[in-house]
Amino acid sequence: MYHAIVRRRITNAFAGLSAGSIDAITDELAPDAVHYFVGTHALSGTRRTPEAIRAWYERLLRLLQGIRFTLHEVRVSGWPWRTQVEAIWTETTTARMACRRPPRAST
Repeated sequence: MYHAIVRRRITNAFAGLSAGSIDAITDELAPDAVHYFVGTHALSGTRRTPEAIRAWYERLLRLLQGIRFTLHEVRVSGWPWRTQVEAIWTETTTARMACRRPPRAST
């Protein structure tokens, strides 16, 4: 029952984020939450404070205007004092992204 409640809250949080509400996500996080985003790009890295996590979501919505999330699966494990959540999603956006290439070496 507990895992079903968490799953529903996560589903609602992603729906809220798709509607542009950062609070929909940040209100669900524990004060000591750690946020990871893998890769080597503008959104990658680790955030360890509520302020840094909120700033990351503000940047996400600014860079990828119109982003929408489709959840495919939400996995919940652990007890209430140590809950872990894994969300598998696809995102779409109407934003136009510009790619920068490194300058070519002259020969």
